[in-house]
Amino acid sequence: MPSREEENNRNHGQTVRARRRNNRPHWRPSLSDENLNEPQPSGPPQKQYNKFYTISANNGCHLSSIDVIAANREIENTLKGKPTKINETRSGTLLVEVTNCQQSRTITTIKSLAGVPVTVAAHERLNESRGTIWYPNRPNYPDEDLLAELSQYGVKAVYRTKRREHGVLVPTPVYVLTFDGCHLPGHVAVGWTRCQVRQYIPKTRRCFNCQVFGHGASSCRQQTGTCVNCAREQHDLPCTYPAKCSNCKLPHPASSNTCHFYKMEEEIIATLRDKR
Repeated sequence: MPSREEENNRNHGQTVRARRRNNRPHWRPSLSDENLNEPQPSGPPQKQYNKFYTISANNGCHLSSIDVIAANREIENTLKGKPTKINETRSGTLLVEVTNCQQSRTITTIKSLAGVPVTVAAHERLNESRGTIWYPNRPNYPDEDLLAELSQYGVKAVYRTKRREHGVLVPTPVYVLTFDGCHLPGHVAVGWTRCQVRQYIPKTRRCFNCQVFGHGASSCRQQTGTCVNCAREQHDLPCTYPAKCSNCKLPHPASSNTCHFYKMEEEIIATLRDKR
């Protein structure tokens, strides 16, 4: 009868052979494995650097008319490399997208280009991003209190969305957060409630005057309005004519979300958002 020691050795050998057949290496605890269950350090993200800057001439001249070769060389020498992109705007200024944090700090030291005094400033809108969170807000915090709590994540504006029910605007649990930076964090926390941050997708913008997408009525150049239902010149409401879209000419109002132009505008917004 085999002894206990011989039986243990035989079982160990069978285990090793089975492990080799399954190609499973023997696991040994390591220092990293011992710390797997320890809580990982967490906290508010560090402040992001500005990526977009405008450069304008102090005398009001168009920077496209100066010595652009010399000016571009001066920009690259100051930044110690090429920026991601430089674009000329219609107003004659330059829109510069820097590559890293070092370029973000050094671009502000530029005082002149090709002998022309210039001013460098961070872009007002492009250096921010917007995301949405779902937070039920059972304590009924006002937006000001939520802004104070979320400012540690770089949030600089909080807006609670609303929906219309029976003619009355009712607040929803969806909040739009504006972040001071081009990249959104994965989550934010209100107290102990962890909220996932999703990319904010703005709604399509349709002019209520001419019914064309892409601008608002305040900046519309069309003198006479267009009826949203029948595509005729603006007339007394309610409209009694058959529905006809002023954009695609199909039998539906210009406000319909089934319109080809509406869907195309949604795709444009999504593409611009993803490329940003």
